[in-house]
Amino acid sequence: MGLIVAVLVILSGTSCRPRQWIGLIADDSIEAVAIGYLDALLAGDLDQITRDIDSPQRSPDLPIKLLEMRQHFPNGKFLSRELINYQSKWRVTGSARRARHDLIYEYHYPDTWVVARVVFEYSATETPNLKIIQVAPRSSSSSWVSMIRPPRFSPSVAIILSLAAVVLGGIVVTFIVCLRTPFKRRKWLWALFILVGFGQILVDTGSGKIGLRLLSIQIGGVSVIANGPGTSWVWAVSFPLGAILFWVRRRELVAREHRSKTYIPPLPTALDP
Repeated sequence: MGLIVAVLVILSGTSCRPRQWIGLIADDSIEAVAIGYLDALLAGDLDQITRDIDSPQRSPDLPIKLLEMRQHFPNGKFLSRELINYQSKWRVTGSARRARHDLIYEYHYPDTWVVARVVFEYSATETPNLKIIQVAPRSSSSSWVSMIRPPRFSPSVAIILSLAAVVLGGIVVTFIVCLRTPFKRRKWLWALFILVGFGQILVDTGSGKIGLRLLSIQIGGVSVIANGPGTSWVWAVSFPLGAILFWVRRRELVAREHRSKTYIPPLPTALDP
């Protein structure tokens, strides 16, 4: 029981702080590459960027574009730099396995904010291949709440959100009923099984597009995420297999517990004279 409570406390305490999760997920070596490019841009050292940037991006006006990006940063030291979005995708080309990393940082200056994006491909045996570097000033902090696009309530969005409410409510109710049901055999396993959802139906609240992931599990049966500033919320609903099986097996679990408490040993056989 203590393990279940601890898991719920951790989830409830961190679900509203996505930036902390991003900092934990991002690898330090990957961040070092991205920050190296941004530090070079801040210092006006464009040689490293032009050397590592992808060939299609090496246009004659590339130095001018980089200098324009540099001008978006105010003079002086920034107050803070925070990673606000991180995505990583692996692809295999022949025998080489490369990862594409997409990082977005927010720079806080006394009077303004600057958002910088770095996208590069990287492998353990090769030098980084810079794909994208972008810089944009902002008048306020690009927190996820203020930058995410508002939802468009299409029929698909309404159906998935209604389904999400039913699944989440059903899992919560089933979890509480499980804890209060009078049986002891593997109760903690049942409680954890109830919290897990299998597969995912996803809906983008900005476009209304629906996706499906069969090989997926998630705690709580419902999740919502935005991939970064300027994107929309993506809701995912899973099939509450554990909750459904619990209601199917609940009477049997209670009956088994009752039989174990009211067990009457057989009468002894009569002794031979």
